[in-house]
Amino acid sequence: MRKGVQNMQKSLVIALPMAGWGTRMRPHTWNKPKQLCRLAGATTLDYVIKQFAPLHELFELVRYVFIISSQDHHQQIYRHMQRHFPDLQVSYVFQTEMNGQSGAIKLCQEHLTGPMIMSFPDTLIDTEFTSLVNDPDTAVAWGVYVNEPQHYGIAHINDEHWIDHIVEKPQKYIGNLAMVGAYYFPSGEQFISAIDRQMERGIKKDPNDSKDRLTREYYVVPAINIMIAEDNLKMRVIQAPAMHDTGRPDAMIATNQYILEKYWRDRQAEFTRRFEHHVIINPPVAIGDGVQIKNSIIGPNVSIADNTFIDDAEISDSIIGSKCQIEQVRMKNSLIGDDVTVIDTRTCCRQLNLGDDSSLTIESPGEKNKKAIVTCHSSATYAERPVAFEWGGKRLEIDAILSRWRTQFGRGFRVRTKDDRQFTLFYDEGEDDWLIEVFADRP
Repeated sequence: MRKGVQNMQKSLVIALPMAGWGTRMRPHTWNKPKQLCRLAGATTLDYVIKQFAPLHELFELVRYVFIISSQDHHQQIYRHMQRHFPDLQVSYVFQTEMNGQSGAIKLCQEHLTGPMIMSFPDTLIDTEFTSLVNDPDTAVAWGVYVNEPQHYGIAHINDEHWIDHIVEKPQKYIGNLAMVGAYYFPSGEQFISAIDRQMERGIKKDPNDSKDRLTREYYVVPAINIMIAEDNLKMRVIQAPAMHDTGRPDAMIATNQYILEKYWRDRQAEFTRRFEHHVIINPPVAIGDGVQIKNSIIGPNVSIADNTFIDDAEISDSIIGSKCQIEQVRMKNSLIGDDVTVIDTRTCCRQLNLGDDSSLTIESPGEKNKKAIVTCHSSATYAERPVAFEWGGKRLEIDAILSRWRTQFGRGFRVRTKDDRQFTLFYDEGEDDWLIEVFADRP
């Protein structure tokens, strides 16, 4: 018997509601569930499953229930699970009526016997789920402290350190311990019973809100409050150091950085060795199989999926899908889907959000690009090394050239000025013009 199993029940069910429309992640979710969006060399779903891996050492059987919205999503997730996690026991439930979190859990009723975890799979949690072994008969809510509690579900803790109720987006201050969307219940049957009572009473989100009846979806917080108030449920809080959202493009970029730092640091030397000396790797990065990179600067915080081609590019803080063609691009904070072509002949820094099967060619400067007068040190060729330029009516001295590149249209430089700002300068040889763009302003 595995270590710890003697202290806990023999089976655990993990319910993962993933039947939402993924509207905040469009265009990437037009043709796939957001759990299959690229993230740090894998997908969001891969890291969700990874965070539960230690539980397999504490229970003899761990079963997963995925609540999904359509046959198309089922086929994509099923193929992914069969390819990457063939040994896991997974059941699929369809939520065709979008009636909320409680509605999703209710559909899993036949699977929820004994202890269970419900977790929203668009949030990754910095925690050790193995702490459940210490007190398996007590419910758990995972939480983090936040600065703006009015935007979260907030737990009110009583004098005995139990949760006595949870309030969704409280207008009055009751604390700043926010729920991250992961809960453990010793009895899935008790949770279903509370959801039945919630739905019978028509409590959608907050019974104290006069507009509650107009809400379309049932949230799980009222069901939890029913268990606490009527079933004497004891629920403690496990504080997580942080939660990491994957439900919005900007949050995906930040979570990508966190995962690269946590899981990929030991492979940075490998990535550097894979490419010729004209490629600079600034860790951390994750680079898939079959990726070709030429004349480029990659990183930090860049994830590139399999079989992508990159030439003459400078990319940071971005996620790039598989089978892409990226040429003559300076980009940061960008999210690029699969089978995307981006060719930017003017090489100014971009922030892009492109879904699968997109194609983008930029042949003229954007509205934010400013022509500049640049003083250069030149010997055999013009624009060999910029030393100063005019910006905002002032002359800025260049303290250092951080990177440089050459395209068929001219020369580019990323520079740091003496007032500690960074700019991108590009000399268009055909137009005999300099273009300038702020790359990083002072913090």
